Amino acid sequence: MTGKERMLQALRFEEPDRPPHFENMFELEWEAFGLRFPDRALWATCTAAEKERMIAGCMEIYARIVERYRWDALAVYWP
Repeated sequence: MTGKERMLQALRFEEPDRPPHFENMFELEWEAFGLRFPDRALWATCTAAEKERMIAGCMEIYARIVERYRWDALAVYWP
């Protein structure tokens, strides 16, 4: 069962193969991966294309966190 399947099954109040493991987002992206999240000040004035690019960059970091630490999901609050 994948992490996504596990989370969705639990959210439907069905019993997954094991309880899903997820954590809150942490901001150690530079130390862990040598990557940086986009500067928060840029979000207010960016174009739609820039916003899409910044979201893609965030998603790459989020995916690396889930993979490296073998979590089923990641609770994020930004962006």
